[in-house]
Amino acid sequence: MKKITSYLIALILIGSGAINAMDTKLQQQIEKQLKELHSAKGGEAWEQGVTAFESMSKSHPKEWLTRYYESYCLLNCGMESKDPATADSYYERAIKAADAAEGLSANNSEIKTLKSWILSMQIGIDPMNRGFEYGMKSNMLLEEAIALDENNPRPYLLQGLAAMYTPEEYGGSKSKAKSCFEKAIKIFESTKVQSATAPSWGYEKAKESLVEVQ
Repeated sequence: MKKITSYLIALILIGSGAINAMDTKLQQQIEKQLKELHSAKGGEAWEQGVTAFESMSKSHPKEWLTRYYESYCLLNCGMESKDPATADSYYERAIKAADAAEGLSANNSEIKTLKSWILSMQIGIDPMNRGFEYGMKSNMLLEEAIALDENNPRPYLLQGLAAMYTPEEYGGSKSKAKSCFEKAIKIFESTKVQSATAPSWGYEKAKESLVEVQ
């Protein structure tokens, strides 16, 4: 009985080691891809990112972060596209990937922030028909993201961008945008990124945007 128990414990330990090794390998894959995206220029680089993260998602179907970055890459593909219909197709795929990520990690501040950003880009494709509905959803997602994690700087960045680009008669304000950018920058500079794979985008954009509204 003692030998059987020892054997079972050994199997559990070996199994745990295999899982940890797989997680470590995935983390390395994500880190490598993020480094490549950091210097990405043009739609082709973002397309390669989509392919890479789609592959990771298939091999690790329970990992939300790969779906998150898949969505992030699709969003950037859309922003790089000069054809509105093509861009809109990318945004639709980005929302689906973000929804898949949220299905794996509910009440996630980063996912809600990303979804808000995608919705704001979809508004630009058809502002007359999407402006009100998508704008309300985008704002609500940012409020939810802040409620979930008030130390996440990215929702404040997006709130600032919304205030900067929205006409004053519809609630836009440079002073409001300035306040949001300042808050985002303060958090960026005072909060340590949790890990090399954690979302970290937005700092440079916040600084550039603050200059624009000074």
